[in-house]
Amino acid sequence: VAVERITPEDDGVRVVDQAGGVGHYDQVILATPADRGAELLEGDDLLRSELSRVPHESSRVVVHRDARLAPRDPSSWSPVNFIVSDDHPAPMATIWLNRVQDGLEEGTDIFQTWNPVVEPDPALVITEAVASRPVVTLATQDVPARLAALQHQPDRRIWPVGSYAEEGIPLLEAAAASAMRVADRLTRGRIGVG
Repeated sequence: VAVERITPEDDGVRVVDQAGGVGHYDQVILATPADRGAELLEGDDLLRSELSRVPHESSRVVVHRDARLAPRDPSSWSPVNFIVSDDHPAPMATIWLNRVQDGLEEGTDIFQTWNPVVEPDPALVITEAVASRPVVTLATQDVPARLAALQHQPDRRIWPVGSYAEEGIPLLEAAAASAMRVADRLTRGRIGVG
């Protein structure tokens, strides 16, 4: 059941789900996109304000076998190939997964394309999804430092983690690093992350 509301209280954190269930916890790790975390928070205006500052963009991602979305000449294929079109607001990136992912079968080329400019043949599509990613801007580049300062408050009980909570490019590795940092803080250094 999905969470509907997260509220800090004097002795913990109250979590209300969409079915009306209520849980009371000592600590809550908020592993959501920043904008979704801001929607869930009630009563922690400072944290909600910081999370609300992080813009997100959506991208369509298609995993497929359609080589038409890669350069025409296979000898020109790179692990990542880009196409920029004046007709589309975002560049298309086609990742040749066989070159970047161990264990994929040789001879069957598999691609992951972000923001397709050319539609892959539906018969060759394996799966597709829409991904939401945080965007770093000049106005929000201080968010990781401000979140870190919040996490050092003495009675902190709600801990946001995600790629938006680390400095640099918001990738999955940054999300994992932010989660490890929070886990280290909650375990009082027993994990041993800087």
